[in-house]
Amino acid sequence: MGTVKVFLVGGGGGGGGNPVEELVGGQQTSPGYDCRAGGGGGGGGVIVRENVAVLDKDYVVVVGAGGAQNASGESSQAFGFKALGGGCGGT
Repeated sequence: MGTVKVFLVGGGGGGGGNPVEELVGGQQTSPGYDCRAGGGGGGGGVIVRENVAVLDKDYVVVVGAGGAQNASGESSQAFGFKALGGGCGGT
């Protein structure tokens, strides 16, 4: 048995925005290539804990991914702690 320092960060939220279609030089652009600007996504939650007791065994660690456009980030988990993902930006 021993102790570890836990530093856990949730995935950041994706920026906001709305895909639009516009006429460019008489041609219609494909959806998603142009977008109306939105706000930036929020940072993921942060957890810092010292002297967390651990046993000599395998542990599952989940690293939360950052969010795509208009999507929240995923939560990260380890040693019984959960850092929530950040929220997505506004449109």
